[in-house]
Amino acid sequence: MNTVNSRQNIDIALECQTSARYYYDRADLLDNIYWFGILTTIILKFIWINNIWIDYALILWFFITLLLDTYISTYTSSASQFKQIFDEYVFGWKENFSNETIQKINILKSKNKSMFDKQMSHTGNDNFRGVKDWYEFVDDEDNQNEAIQKSIRESVYYDNSINQTLLIILVILTVFTLIYFRNTTLTIYLKTIFLVLSNLSKKVVTTLLKSLRVNRLNKEINIRLDLAKTNDDFKEIQNIIFMKRQISGVTPNWIYYIRKNKITKLASYLFP
Repeated sequence: MNTVNSRQNIDIALECQTSARYYYDRADLLDNIYWFGILTTIILKFIWINNIWIDYALILWFFITLLLDTYISTYTSSASQFKQIFDEYVFGWKENFSNETIQKINILKSKNKSMFDKQMSHTGNDNFRGVKDWYEFVDDEDNQNEAIQKSIRESVYYDNSINQTLLIILVILTVFTLIYFRNTTLTIYLKTIFLVLSNLSKKVVTTLLKSLRVNRLNKEINIRLDLAKTNDDFKEIQNIIFMKRQISGVTPNWIYYIRKNKITKLASYLFP
């Protein structure tokens, strides 16, 4: 028996997970707006090449993206804190939620009751992706350390699978620009990429660097998991996970929603 299975579907734990989802969803919404705004202004620029108002729009959107980055980071940080609290509870490191956490959860729940009800009553494999049975490959027979190790490996596996898809998309986008500008000089290509397409270039480069950092942290987590034997070992790993979860603008929800069932099927062979 372990605390992961016995605690993860308790109401307060599900509410904590839903609170994290609330903030992740908002960060993801702003990130999608970020991408949509970039692509829209670029398309308009290629349609009306010498239109001064489109140039102004590109400049304005650059400053808007700075504001969006701030909010995305803030929402991601809030979400990661709720995720950390959830893990500390289901891993048996804390017996209860603090009054401060419960108060924050209750405020969110009072304003988003319908969302909380739907999230808490659905699993991640349902048509509506919920937070129930979050760590789905932990068995009742697993001892505490086995359950924690399985939970962390499952989380890392999902991360890697989703981020791999994101990296492929970024590479395809980069290759597309190279093909599109194949007949131009290097100077014109660089001017276009870093001046006309500066918003897109900034987003692609920062997302790529963040994704690579997440992958690097996931590798470190897996290495440490192979050596972990005590609670202190797992807590050190959890600190790395907390650092990773605070990295904003990666692991898009839309990829998660599209690929979740397929990833789960593949994961079932790795976590029997």
